[in-house]
Amino acid sequence: MSRLPTFTLCEALMPDEARKGRDPWPLQRTARELALQYLYQLDVSGNEASEESLAWFWRQAQEGHPEFGDREWSKCRERAESLIHGVREWQAELDAEIDAYATDWSVD
Repeated sequence: MSRLPTFTLCEALMPDEARKGRDPWPLQRTARELALQYLYQLDVSGNEASEESLAWFWRQAQEGHPEFGDREWSKCRERAESLIHGVREWQAELDAEIDAYATDWSVD
């Protein structure tokens, strides 16, 4: 069984600016929220991730954030997709860690 990286989950989701003691980039929070929303959507619907579902999600999400210009939206989406792919890649290990510490609750 492979081991999770040696940083905490909070550190993994923390933007570089925050690790260095600076205020985090505002789009980082939105990227984390969007990644969580997409992953939750997959979990609740029972669907597998696909390019089509991700494209649909981004169209909906972008409509909900008209304050972002193209450059900001691109960076936000890039960060969110990185988180989505990372969680999916490490899903079994993350589930095992959560399961080890969760009391009276299962990840299934």
